[in-house]
This record gives sequence, C-alpha cells and structure tokens, in this order.
Amino acid sequence: MSGFIFSACGIALVLAVVAPDLSGQEPRATERRAAIRVERIASRYAAAPQSKAGVFVTGQDADLVLGTKGFNNSGGPLLLNHPSGLATDGKGLLVADRWNNRVLIWKSAPVGNTLPDLVLGQPDFTQNNSGAGRHQLNWPGNVAITPDGRRIAVADTENDRVLVWNSFPVRNAQPADLVFELGGLFDGGGADRPANSQRPGGGHLGWPWGVWTDGAKLAIVATRGAAVLVWNSFPTRDQQPPDFILRPEGAGTPRNITSDGKTFFALSDHNFGERSRPATMVWSSFPTSAAEPPDWRWDEWVKGSFTTDGKLIVGGIQSVYLWNKAPRDASTDADVSLHPATYRNGDGPDAVVANGRLYVCTYNGNHILGWNALPTRDNQPADFAVGSDRTDQDTWAEHHFIQNPAVATDGKSLFVSSDFDRKLFVWRSLPDESAARPNWVYHLPDGPWDSAASGTTLALAGRDTVFIWRKLPLNGELPDLTLRARIGSVELRELTGVAMDARHFYLADRQADRIYVWDGIPDADSDPKLTLDISSPGRLNSDGNHLCAAPFEGQEVRVWSVKKLAADSRPFRIGGAGVFNLPGDALAADGKFFVADRSNHRVQVWDRVEDALAGLPANASLGAADEMDRSAGLVRNKLFMPGSVAWGGGYLWVGEFKFSTRILRFSPSAKASARPTTRTRSEPPVNPNPAPPPGAGPASPRTNQPGPWDNDVLVQRLGPGQTRPLATFSRAGVPALARLADGRIIAAFQHFPADDDRNFDRVAVCFSSDEGRTWTKPEPITVTGMEAGLARPFDPTLVPLPDGRVRLYFTSNRSPDFARSVPAIYSAVAQDGVNYEFEPGVRFAIEDRVVIDCAVALHGGVFHLIVPDNGTPEQMRANQQRREPPRGGTGYHAVSKDGLNFERVADVTMPGQNRWLGNMQSDGERLAFFGTGAGPWPVTSTDGAKWEAVAGSSQVTGADPGAVKLKDGVWLVAVTSPPREGTPSAQKHPQPPSNQPGQRRNQ
Repeated sequence: MSGFIFSACGIALVLAVVAPDLSGQEPRATERRAAIRVERIASRYAAAPQSKAGVFVTGQDADLVLGTKGFNNSGGPLLLNHPSGLATDGKGLLVADRWNNRVLIWKSAPVGNTLPDLVLGQPDFTQNNSGAGRHQLNWPGNVAITPDGRRIAVADTENDRVLVWNSFPVRNAQPADLVFELGGLFDGGGADRPANSQRPGGGHLGWPWGVWTDGAKLAIVATRGAAVLVWNSFPTRDQQPPDFILRPEGAGTPRNITSDGKTFFALSDHNFGERSRPATMVWSSFPTSAAEPPDWRWDEWVKGSFTTDGKLIVGGIQSVYLWNKAPRDASTDADVSLHPATYRNGDGPDAVVANGRLYVCTYNGNHILGWNALPTRDNQPADFAVGSDRTDQDTWAEHHFIQNPAVATDGKSLFVSSDFDRKLFVWRSLPDESAARPNWVYHLPDGPWDSAASGTTLALAGRDTVFIWRKLPLNGELPDLTLRARIGSVELRELTGVAMDARHFYLADRQADRIYVWDGIPDADSDPKLTLDISSPGRLNSDGNHLCAAPFEGQEVRVWSVKKLAADSRPFRIGGAGVFNLPGDALAADGKFFVADRSNHRVQVWDRVEDALAGLPANASLGAADEMDRSAGLVRNKLFMPGSVAWGGGYLWVGEFKFSTRILRFSPSAKASARPTTRTRSEPPVNPNPAPPPGAGPASPRTNQPGPWDNDVLVQRLGPGQTRPLATFSRAGVPALARLADGRIIAAFQHFPADDDRNFDRVAVCFSSDEGRTWTKPEPITVTGMEAGLARPFDPTLVPLPDGRVRLYFTSNRSPDFARSVPAIYSAVAQDGVNYEFEPGVRFAIEDRVVIDCAVALHGGVFHLIVPDNGTPEQMRANQQRREPPRGGTGYHAVSKDGLNFERVADVTMPGQNRWLGNMQSDGERLAFFGTGAGPWPVTSTDGAKWEAVAGSSQVTGADPGAVKLKDGVWLVAVTSPPREGTPSAQKHPQPPSNQPGQRRNQ
C-alpha cells in the first residue's frame, strides 16, 4: 500500500505494572521552526483569593476545572471531544464521543452539523460525567450496530466492559440489556469454569477498545491481554463466554476491527511487534479458531468498514483510503487517497458509509468530516462536517482545550504549556471559576514538555529548546532568551524537565540520562556547574530546598537536598512498584510533598516533606475514593492520568495527561487542619535509601510483603463430629454466606487476585447451585451511588430480603487512619447479588469507637445487627502493633424494622476467647451465630439478647466464619484460613494454634 504515510508517536512511554497503553498522541503536521505568535484573548474571570491553610483529604472534590466547558458539562450536543468510533446500519449514524462519556445517535445520518436524536451514557446532551451503571459510560472507545439496526454494542473502555442494547434505544441514558465484564470472561466455559482454572494463553483481559458485529457474530478487542474475544453467534446473556479468544503473535496493544464478516478481518494494533509500531494484521477470511495466524500486515493503524457493494474504506493516522475491491495484500494501492487539511487523527480513525454519504472520524480534530458521495479522486475535499459548522473549523482551539498540560504558577498567575499543541497559555490572575479562558495564548515553534515559574522568571523546555522570560509574560511579551540545540558544551537532545530556584537552573535530558545544573540562569555559552546521573529523567521541580525529579519511565521519584547538591549526591528514592505507576511529576512546596501518580489516576499528598522522604505513606490521595482505588474517571472527585502538578496561592493545580484535557484546582480543607497524625519523625533519614523495599506503600497484588493476600477462604461442611472440605477461594478473607430466593448459595469475601490490579482488595462474590460443592469464579461487585469520599466496601455481610433482593452490609470510612475517620456500617441492595445500589446514610456507628465487620440477620420481622467491640482507634492500633486481636468478648447489638434505621440495645457478651466476629443466620425459630475462637459454634438465641450453646455445636477452625444451613440440615461454613505455607505472612509470623482466632485484615 504505497499510499500510506507513517507517523510515529510524539510521546513514547513504556508500559508499566497496570498502565494500559501510554504511547502518546500523534503530533499534528510537522511545522518548520518559525517565529512565536502571540494571541490576545478577550477574557474576563473572577480572580482567586489566597487559599487558607489546611490539609487535603482523600476523595475530596476539585474546586474548578480549566481546559473544558466545566464539570459535568459537554458544551452541548454538537461540541465533540475526541470522537473515536463510528457505526451505521446504512441509515443512521452513531458516534462514540469518547471524552464526553457518551454515544450520540442520529436516526438518519446528518447532512451537516445538525442535532442528534439520542444520547447513550448521559441523561441529556449537556452532562458528561463518567459512571459505571448500565446507563452510564466511562471513556467509551467504539460503537457498533447490527445491519438490521436492532442491536447496539459499545466498548466501555475504562469500565473494562462491553454493553449491549438488544433493541434500538428509545430514550436518553437507556440502560444496556447485556454486560460483558472482560475481567470475568474466558473461552469455552465462562462462569462455569472452575475458580482455580487459568486463562488460556495467560494474562488478564481488559480495556476493551474495539467492538464489531455483523448481527450474527460479535468480536471484542481486549487491549489489555492483547486478544480478540469472538462469539460465533450473538450472545444472549450477561457474561456468556466467547467461543474462542484470538491472541495473534506480535500483538501489543490491539485496538480495532474492520471486517465484512466473511472474507476480510483486520485487527489494528498501536504497538505491534518488537519495535512496538502501529500495524494492522489482516486475515483473508474470518478467523475460526484461536490459533489462526494473520495472512499479511499493513504498517499503519487503520479502521473502517465495507459498503454494501464490497468497497473498503478506512481511516488512518494522516489519510483516508478507499479500495473499490478489498485488497488481498499490503502492496495493493488504494483507488482513492484523501489527505484533508483538517484531518487530524490519532487514537480514533474510522470511516462508515450511510445513505450513500461518507463519514470520517477526526479524533484530534473534534469533528466528523462528510462527503455527499463516495469520493472518486484523490484529495477530494469534504462537503460538510458534524461537530463544527465548517470543515476547517478548529473547535479544539476555539474552546481552549489543552492536550498534555504542564502547569506552573508563581502564586499569582497561572502558566500552562503543551507539547502536543505547541502552545503556552497565560492566565494573568489565578482563576476562581471553571472554564475561564486564558488572557494570552502563545503559538510556539517547539513543543515544551515542562514549565517552571520562580520569582519573576518563567522557563519552558522541550525537545532541544529552552524559552526563558526574565519577567513573567503577563502582557504578551516575547521570551528574553531562547536556547536551542546547545548550552555551552552541553548538547540538548531531548529535554523533559526544567526547574529553577534562587540558586540554580536545572534541565533534565532524557536521552542523555542526566540533569544539568547551572548557577543562575544560563546563557548560550554557560557550562553547567554539575551534572546528576539519572536514568530517563522527566519533569523537575525545586522549592530551593528539594530538587524533585519524576521519571519519564519508571516507578519511583528522586529527591535531592539542594543545599548539599553535588555530582555524587545520593538522592532519596520514593515509591517503587506497587506505590507509584509511571509518576508524571513530583513537587515539594510549602512544606508539603505531592506526586502525580499518573497511571494510578491519583495525586498522592504528604502533609510534610519529611514524611515522604522517610518512606511513610501519603496522608491523602486526590482522585481516589480510598488508598486502594486506582480507577480513572472524568468527574469532580476523580482524576484521569494526572501528569503535572503545581502549588501556588494556597492551591494545588493538576494537569491531566493524554486522555483528558482537564486542569483541576484543589484547595486544602481548613476544617481538617487539626486532624491527628501518627507520624513522629521530624527529620529525614540521615542516609537516603537508594532502593526502598519492594511493596512499600499501598498493598499490591505483586507485593512480597505479608498481608491478607496470604490467606484463603476455606469452604466446608460442618457435620456432627466431622468437617469435610468442599472448596477454596484463593487469596481471600472475611467471608459471608447466604441463600438467595432462587435457592442458590452466595458467598461474599474480600478478594486479592494476583493478576487483576483493578479488582485487588475488592469484595467479590461466588455462587453455588449444588449446595456448596462447586462455585462460579469470583466476580467483583459494583456499588453505584456511593457517597463522595467513602472507601470502597469491605468486610461484607449478606442478608436476603423478603422481596427477593439481597442487602449487603459493609464497613467503610473516609481515611485508612481510623483516628481521622472512624469506620461505620453502611448498606446497598441488589437484585443479582453483584450490582448493588448504595442506600444513603449510616446504618450503625458509635462515636470514637471502631465499628467494623458486622453480622446481620432478619429474624421474626426484625433485623438484628451485632458487631464486635474493637475499642478506640488508639486501642486498636496498639493491638495491631502487638499483633493481638481486640478483646471482642463484648458485642454491640442493634435492631431495626426496615434494616436501615437501627436502634442500639443492650450489648451482648461472649465467654472466654470467643469473639463476636462472624456470621448470623435465622431459621425462623432461632438465631444462630458462628464466631471466631475456640467455640463451640453455633450459639443460638430466640431474641438476640441471650445466647447459649446447643447440642451438636462444634469447633470451627479459622477466623471470621460465614455460615448457611444446607438443605440436609448440615451447616456450610466458610472461614479465613491461617497464612498459606511459604508466604511472607507465614514466614514472618507463625500460624496460630488451631483453637485460636486466625489473623484477619484490619482496614
């Protein structure tokens, strides 16, 4: 295909532990280095006052957002934001409007910039919040519709799922009929596959980017796992397993499918082969087995469709190609090649034909180009556009969207540079309202990767160029100094960081693996004072005391003492695998420390720099619901790949990278300024630690530290005089059992899968239809509508309700430090035991007491709740340090008529070493409680107040049991086992005797 033009990525990053694909946006057309053009913007906005002192809190909302139309504001039905896929049944048009978290539908394909008829994923055409309900979307990558116009499938990429509507939607935000969670799909077995089975070919499936169907077959592209899931006939139920999974050799991050369903099947890939370059693999017939290799390959990422008369038309990175007949090899030239001036593609090429008109997706152009008929000559111009009034209109620039913003501030003004847009945006005052337009826009000949403001000086650096303003450019001034290609004896090769302070000027060069340090601002002939050796450095910051360097590739940030800076200085190394994932920026400012933990979608905040240097965990995570949250979102309290941070005016400014245009402002909370802390170090370590131990920081499935992932849940029949094992849920704990209205048994537990970072430390459920002998594989639950700032549910308890639903009672709080946020009991309900809706409010809590891990049962029309007395946060911390369980002999008891509003009644007590940590059930006549300790269990009660052992009670080995009565009258019991032999927990702490409580996880 000689007509192809290849374009390499403008940003190249290495994939990390859980990052999907971080190769960057394709650059716009290459420009000659020209003069800087300065554009004045007639902008008026409120200026921000100085923020008050305080601290940041995990999960808090951002104050305002720039680079978009505002929070939950798309800008309307015709302002697209990175359209990434098209679909048609030959009549209508569907557009995956990715960064607006929606799919737009025209029942009749438009002939211009006319309003769509429906929207999926949003209640109206203005809102654009991401979400995880069946009626919501989170960064949808592609859309498909069957030729008969009935079924619609959407690749809901960031939710790791594909949604299917079985009939054409009739209203906005109509919920999907089918859901396919990629993390739970296997070939030839699906939900029936044994829990301990391995995925064929290995690797977790996720991040669905592409979806295709011809109405008979269905295919889904899993970018994570490098696979295509194929159904030979269209699936009819949730989680129906595919017929086979295609894993072609050399696949890196596969993206999209183009096929006629019979004689042509093309799979595009952004990072194919050893060189990780874009390519499209082509099969000359639709694959029928997992082992079928492609027949040939194009060296570009393309995506498109067939016309009814067999023509093939595809969009590529810089061009659109049309063949009158499908090509059979890579050397067949296109019959028509189009290179529209406003065709700016990247991660979303696509082309479809509807009503005889051609529609082409322009991912980075923010619109759809249209031709009234199929073009018949090369470079035939487009006739109209959708998403803009003219084909040459740049809505991206008009609305001041910013790709890859690098933020800097002197505390009074805001400066944002962009390597992708090759621009500098200047707000003369710190804005105090969302969507405030900048006062000045600089159009630069080179794209700066980093920016720095110090005193009255501003510097930008990128590629081989440095721009320096000795006076801040608040009135459109040109830079005072432009340094290009060389400074003194230093060759500038690939600049990725710049910083300044009262002493020094710093530049990071990724290709040179060095940070250069000058005394003061250099001129063209200045040699550096010293150099610091560092592999692949990225963005830099200095507050005059600490020089901070983020890696361009890697998992840890480096910090040097500026006062002790020398060529042989050893930096502090903060983070590592399991702590950060491709951190984009690190900053010490005003005594605080911030890290833009980019691929974990959060900013980690330390109240004191010394605590970060000492290796202590962060005080807060912005963009995360709790310390374990790694999910991305485009809502007010979430982040999507934060890549840069700046501090000034008492505010934290965060710029998001690649997959979002947002710049968010966070303010510390004055109300939380007096929060207690257990950090006691007042000085950093004497000797910086160059290699922190693996697994330091938040738990990770790949950590080698002891933790609850070293335990299993054991399921067993507890018969008279004998215990018979039935099943094991690996890497799990704190189980609960219940019988559903349809007779199945459901088990819920905390799960720590080794190959699924997204669902690590989440509640998962399994189902048994044969009285506990076999179980479905663990499936993570979802809870929609959670209150802002609440941690994800842990320590589950299940109660079947009379109407057939099941209620989940769980523990949650707003900080992993119980002294900051005392945990309480909350609830949610579900029809299927998997997808829960949060029930607002607290079910049970006691001021200044740790309330975790309750047991609840519905007995005689009354809900009884019992939860062990774990003491105060200080007492519980002391017990943890001594590795002793709380006393637990006393339990709080509360009752409720509706299961929502509980009234505390007299406490209950337990003799000996037994604890009110377990599970409660009712047989209609008596309550039965299985707890932790020597037993015997169960103890029973008619009223929940007076408890006694009964004949047939037995010892239960293990901790925190869940129990349910089987149909033959025998108890089915699930317990948390002691640590598995050979695990870090077992090696560090010997297993407790079998008649003592096992170790359990304390949140």
